[in-house]
Amino acid sequence: MLLDCFVSDNSPSLNAMLDELECLPDDHSFGDDIDHCNAILLRDDIGKDEKTATFLKWSGRYQPCLFGRLGSKSLKHIGIDMCWIADGDIRKGDAYVREKVQAARRAWKDRCAEGVAHGFLIMFNSRRLAYAKPSRFLVEVSRRIGDLYLPEHAPVEADVIYTEAMPLEVDGRLTLFKGGINFFYPSAHRTLNHDRRIPGGLMISTNSPGHYANSLVTRGIYESVEKAVGEVRDIAWRSIGNPMVDSAGSVRFARTPDGRGTVVDVSLQYHPPGGTVGHAVASLFGEDAGRHIEDDLERFKRGVETGQLAA
Repeated sequence: MLLDCFVSDNSPSLNAMLDELECLPDDHSFGDDIDHCNAILLRDDIGKDEKTATFLKWSGRYQPCLFGRLGSKSLKHIGIDMCWIADGDIRKGDAYVREKVQAARRAWKDRCAEGVAHGFLIMFNSRRLAYAKPSRFLVEVSRRIGDLYLPEHAPVEADVIYTEAMPLEVDGRLTLFKGGINFFYPSAHRTLNHDRRIPGGLMISTNSPGHYANSLVTRGIYESVEKAVGEVRDIAWRSIGNPMVDSAGSVRFARTPDGRGTVVDVSLQYHPPGGTVGHAVASLFGEDAGRHIEDDLERFKRGVETGQLAA
């Protein structure tokens, strides 16, 4: 069992570490969307079900990743399982939290094998985390949380990429896909990690587009993996990290009729701040999106043909 892999040590508990976190002032704003959501998620008199529904409503509208927005609304056959760790759970100790996370993890993997679950969210819902000030100590807290999710890798290290094994039953046999693991937190607001901002606390997110694409076939939604991958590709490419620009697009790769080349088709729709005037000003200063795409595609073409990609 995963719990057997965890070796206890003399490190302070997660609860003790949270008590030592330096926090931002209570009137600090993370943006109207998160502030409004926090008003519900950080109340002690509101239950888990209402808080979960509130978070998913926020995610369905404000999450930069389209997969996250669709999954929050149960659209496009994307299934998300969520494990909610309340502040009261954290105060019960690491063993209690670890057992709760691992039980939810096992249940999620069972649903992964059936092809009905793809993403796994673990929300550590605590005011202490929601208002935690970015610091090296917050990194250590995140590592501790990582140990509770991945006891088989404990102690997890900073700046190391960890993946999750996501099973899927294909033709009577289990196939494993690698799921990417990411951390999200409120104080990412207006930083280089702005696309990782969320309300309510600190969250771990795990998902695999490959698992999702193949599950569309095993469930009979698409006839072939190629068609399923095409569906995933159509919704995969989105602008992330700039909430000031309303944008959407896709990138498609297709063989030429003679089979000797590849056609790269880029579609981008965006609405710059200031509308038509904003677009004109951007063009004057060399910031026109269409021009950037044409230049990037030309460099990509030269790189593929010569085998040298310039930085």
